Amino acid sequence: MKNLFLFAASLVSYCFSAQSGQSIFIQNYSQYTMVFNLVKSNSSNTIGNCSPYIQSANTTMPLFLPSSPDGGTTPAEAFYKDLNSASDPNTNYTDTHTIDAWSINGVYPATPTPLPLLFNHATSWTEIRFSVQNPTGPGVGGPYTMGQMCNGPLVPDLNGYVNPLVHGQWFTMGGSMWAIIQ
Repeated sequence: MKNLFLFAASLVSYCFSAQSGQSIFIQNYSQYTMVFNLVKSNSSNTIGNCSPYIQSANTTMPLFLPSSPDGGTTPAEAFYKDLNSASDPNTNYTDTHTIDAWSINGVYPATPTPLPLLFNHATSWTEIRFSVQNPTGPGVGGPYTMGQMCNGPLVPDLNGYVNPLVHGQWFTMGGSMWAIIQ
């Protein structure tokens, strides 16, 4: 019994440590401003609808990433290390807007940060939902979704959309998730 408990504890510890370091980079090379939401979930919990399912739910303003500052050569960039550090300003990626609250399993009102560490360790970045708008305001395209939600197909790009205004890629590199919009 003792060995079984030690095995289970080490397995849980390994799973938490394997997922705790994942971050997400978002790059916008397009001429449009991105308005987006991020999703983290536990993809291995397919019986429980990938719970916990955690979605950004800012109370102050929507998350957005400005258009490329030079017409597509240099991206506007955002970086989020984890759920709780997302509430702190990011001096290395100044276009990164802070996230002050998260909806857990679709429950509103949203839960303000910080969240218990279990939510960070038991989830990984699984989806980005976004639309694009002219830098001066009105929305012109979307909504678009990239990623993989609970038992659903992987959507690594925007090829499934009819005439999207932008192109996008969703992939893992170096242990981090990347969302690139062009």
